[in-house]
Amino acid sequence: MKKLIILLIVMCVLGFLAFNLVSKDKDGNDSGMDTSDRDFAVENVEDIHKIFIATRNNEPITLTKEGNGWMVNGEFKAGDNQMNNLLAALQRVKIDHIPHPNAVKNVIRDIGMVGIKVELYDRDDNNMKTYYVGNSTGDLMGTYYLMEDASQPYAVKMPGFVGSMRGRFVLTAKDFRTMVFLDEEADDIQSVSIDYPKRQKESFKLYRSDDDEFVVDPYYPLSKRIKKPLSAPRVRAYLESFTNISSEYIDNNNDGRDTINQKLPFAILSIKTTDGEEKTMKIYPLNDLIDGNTDIRDVENLKKVHRVFAECSWGDFLLIQMRNLKKLLRPYAYFF
Repeated sequence: MKKLIILLIVMCVLGFLAFNLVSKDKDGNDSGMDTSDRDFAVENVEDIHKIFIATRNNEPITLTKEGNGWMVNGEFKAGDNQMNNLLAALQRVKIDHIPHPNAVKNVIRDIGMVGIKVELYDRDDNNMKTYYVGNSTGDLMGTYYLMEDASQPYAVKMPGFVGSMRGRFVLTAKDFRTMVFLDEEADDIQSVSIDYPKRQKESFKLYRSDDDEFVVDPYYPLSKRIKKPLSAPRVRAYLESFTNISSEYIDNNNDGRDTINQKLPFAILSIKTTDGEEKTMKIYPLNDLIDGNTDIRDVENLKKVHRVFAECSWGDFLLIQMRNLKKLLRPYAYFF
């Protein structure tokens, strides 16, 4: 019995050594076994400069790396959280197990029906790899992947994450977009104006003069000009408020959008940068839209407002929490 146990141990060791000799060369690289059909992970995601994602029900999405960020279809900035989640999935995906041979046919069939095609490209637009993301495994703990032109699917997981990987790929172009709609450095701002149509005396124009000093004037020529000295610290603090301003939701398909835009806005905010780019937003407090007896007119009354809609010159209709926007909606007198 003792000899039998020793023999079994020796056979196991020899089998392990034989496997490594076949599958690894002297440098530790794969040699006798082709594992390319399971090579889903990208060790260095910094090498990825373009990601193409195609699903059956959504428009294809192309994510391109520009500087330190990513762009969605070459038009909008991608959100950091969305991209971090996606890149983590591209880098950390690991093979969990090989599906049972009896299940392979059904897995491949499902991938053909609901698979998400993922193409990865490097800086020079060379294809790094292309594969398909399928359905979840039966226990909902993994996801089936299939490399392009391969016949063997694999069940994969990501260490530290429980659930399907599909959610990181199945987003629409809008879902991939950042919620940040204003992110301007103070030194890059040429001018800001706010028109309060219901309270014209609170409207103002803040602009950079020819000698690089800021001036604040009434927006309407007939409004009374404040003759007190301008507060430079307040002007600076205001300009520094235009960074990382985000919306709660991009509501471009809101059924009431046209009706809302026919109403008189509470405020019209315009900002122009030194490179000539200009953005304009028409702002509508939800209070006025929900309650027909409510009419927010004064900036002071904004403390009663929790959310607003904003019609934007770049085509978006945004739902914004007032706590993110209130520091921008100042009255003319604030600067003196």
